[in-house]
Amino acid sequence: MDKIIINGDQFIILIAIICFMLTVGWITFFIILSRNKEKIKDILSGSGFIQNLTVIGVVIIVGCLAIGGIFSGELCAAILSGISGYILGSSKSIIKKSSKSQ
Repeated sequence: MDKIIINGDQFIILIAIICFMLTVGWITFFIILSRNKEKIKDILSGSGFIQNLTVIGVVIIVGCLAIGGIFSGELCAAILSGISGYILGSSKSIIKKSSKSQ
């Protein structure tokens, strides 16, 4: 199976599109928070927010490097399966903590 390799101009366009989408996502996030009268400080200071933001960032970077032909399919699968295991493991511990407190 051949690698999908894109040239430098296409990669820059891809990065620009991703940056634009992230900007739109952040603006939407803050608009929703302001409409719901949520305190932005409380949400941004939580450890869950930082963990989710990190996972999303890693997935985006791995996807970009895979599309650019820098990462192989096997490496992407390994990284993404590790992230999936981390997410499932951390959500399982959160469920256990919440069930103990009830």
